[in-house]
Amino acid sequence: MKKTFFITLQIILASIASQSQEFYKDWRLYKNNEYHFEVQFPNECIEITSGGKIPEERKQLYREKGTLGFDGEKMMFSISFANKVVPIFSVSVYDYSDQFDMGKYCFNIISFYPGFYQKEEVKFEKYAFDKYEGLKAIYQNKAGGYNGMNKRIFIKKDNLVFDIFVCNPPIDYDGFLQEVMNTFKFTR
Repeated sequence: MKKTFFITLQIILASIASQSQEFYKDWRLYKNNEYHFEVQFPNECIEITSGGKIPEERKQLYREKGTLGFDGEKMMFSISFANKVVPIFSVSVYDYSDQFDMGKYCFNIISFYPGFYQKEEVKFEKYAFDKYEGLKAIYQNKAGGYNGMNKRIFIKKDNLVFDIFVCNPPIDYDGFLQEVMNTFKFTR
């Protein structure tokens, strides 16, 4: 009985590993020449350029209505990679010319607006990425549509912060995030 259980478990684990390996092959390459990075994404995904720098006139309207968050003030560019139903991950670029504490800066991006997340709800870990300073943020999603854990990688390069955000991975969250990070590169 015990031997049968272990053989069944080995077969299941081998099947999961095989599906995972199959999923990670044949990814496509996205290159951004303006912010000098590239990243690979699953073949069945599409690219959705979801935003860029908000024009100052529009920012002022949002400020007057109280709807412009820190991320809207600082975002320079964002692209999402989605399957037919939901976004899977995104790469956003933020202006970091203020150069204040990176942990506080990244918390402000996550928090949308003051008080949305409390500091104790977001855990930051140092993240090594080549020669650049990085942070990994882990927190329970409260934004709607998904009630799991969010994990984001923030990388500081010059006067910019790059935010790699996996939001709906099709398979193992940590494995998918690691695979995305294995393909992310600065091109200059």
